[in-house]
Amino acid sequence: DLPKLFAYLAKERHMNEIHVEAGFKLNGSLLREHCVDELLLYYAPFMMGEGMGMANISPLTALDLRQDWHLFDHSLFGPDLRLRLRKKEVMKA
Repeated sequence: DLPKLFAYLAKERHMNEIHVEAGFKLNGSLLREHCVDELLLYYAPFMMGEGMGMANISPLTALDLRQDWHLFDHSLFGPDLRLRLRKKEVMKA
């Protein structure tokens, strides 16, 4: 239960920020269970062919079930691009 794990880490271990670098399945679970409030996405200028996406997320059954994100920062690291996004409801807080 990912939300319980993060609640435990916040309350009992006093962690207020956790960085997760994960694959397709864990990324999907974290997003589906609303455990992510900020995304750091890195893009490199080369093609690697067909592969898995960023996250295992089912198609939407209704548009109002989407997660809205706000791009608040972007940076170049050599040829690589980093995008920083926050959930819209976090931006309102």
